[in-house]
Amino acid sequence: MRVTLVKIAATATVLLVSVRAMRPVIAKARNALYGERARPANPLALLRDIAKLVTLYVRPDTVRYLPVWLSSLRSRQSPLSSQMPWIPYPALAFLQRRLSRDATVLEYGSGGSTLWLAQRAGTVTTVEHDATWHAMVEQELRRYDLQNCTVLLRSPERVDGAAGLDRYPSARMDGSFRAYVQVAEAFADDSLDVVLVDGRSREACLLAAASKLKPGGILMLDDSYRSRYESAMRRLDDWPRTEFSGVRPYSISPSRTTFWVRPPAIQ
Repeated sequence: MRVTLVKIAATATVLLVSVRAMRPVIAKARNALYGERARPANPLALLRDIAKLVTLYVRPDTVRYLPVWLSSLRSRQSPLSSQMPWIPYPALAFLQRRLSRDATVLEYGSGGSTLWLAQRAGTVTTVEHDATWHAMVEQELRRYDLQNCTVLLRSPERVDGAAGLDRYPSARMDGSFRAYVQVAEAFADDSLDVVLVDGRSREACLLAAASKLKPGGILMLDDSYRSRYESAMRRLDDWPRTEFSGVRPYSISPSRTTFWVRPPAIQ
């Protein structure tokens, strides 16, 4: 009887510790499910909604990443401090397999991915629009002595009329991102191994950088589920395409990342 009570007490302690450790995850899950809306009082309705949330994450191609994802949700780190790209785990695995030590990389939008790339590629050029964030990323690069990466600050330009906005807009910011997008023009055609588009004016960046890739080079668009990117994505219909959906570090919301491989030149 005493042994049984000890086992019960030990099990209860483990469960209590587990529940406490998962509180941040549970809170984020509730926020993802309901936001500011009232939560259902009916336990069956709550179970139904939780089941919906589980179906977003427990997929054959992502279930292996659940432990590391849950760990990231409990962590107080961020993608920048942990030097992690903020893309779905299967997409990160795909990118890692395709990235070589001598790769030349162009990245639109800086962050944890910038440090991750600098540690694995030959040369990295990153374009950032926000001066404060630019300074933070550069500080992290200096901290880890990553000298093979250049972060260019290209803030949006103020325009008096509509000129420039049609080709270089951003859905969340005013101004023209012409200088930001046109960083790609500094590279020769067929010279880049990898291009990552995860910043401002993504449609324009995607198309501006496509011709700079070598045949066989990789072009990545993050958050490719957004309908506003569809027109630019259709321009790449002739390129082999791979998509990855699922969870990503430090976020309760699933996302989608699309990769294209530039076809060989037609002789």
